[in-house]
Amino acid sequence: MTAQPHEERTSRLEGAYEQVADRLTSLDGNLAELRRELGAGLSGLRSEMNAGLGDLRSEMNAGFGTLRSEMNADLGTLRSEMSAGLGTLRSEMSAGLGTLRSGMSAGLGTLHSEMTAGLGTLDSKMTAGLGTLRSEMTAGHRSLIVAMTGQTALIIGAVIGVAFALHR
Repeated sequence: MTAQPHEERTSRLEGAYEQVADRLTSLDGNLAELRRELGAGLSGLRSEMNAGLGDLRSEMNAGFGTLRSEMNADLGTLRSEMSAGLGTLRSEMSAGLGTLRSGMSAGLGTLHSEMTAGLGTLDSKMTAGLGTLRSEMTAGHRSLIVAMTGQTALIIGAVIGVAFALHR
């Protein structure tokens, strides 16, 4: 082999190495550029996501604040309505109980008066009845005594008559 083909081969290899080195350098540059673009894209995406999440948080906080306010207002209204309703119910119950007490008191007064009058009438009737019974018993007793006296006289007369008859 001659020296020239070896030199030529070496030259070719050196040229090939230079081309590979140039291509690797170009690839390294492209890869670095790609990394920068990806980094910038990811950074932009992070910024957009953070901004979107911040907006979402703000909207949710505002929505929750509004909801809390509405619920507190509704609860306040409900408490007021319940308190007013309970006050009205207490008043109506107190009035009803007062009316019931008055009615019962009047009814008891009337019942007491009627019972007292009835007992007075009963007492009067019993007293009159006892008086009548005493009178009737006394009259009956007298009639019995008169009747017995007459019969006793007849019996005594008959006994005396029998005694005279036997004595003769």
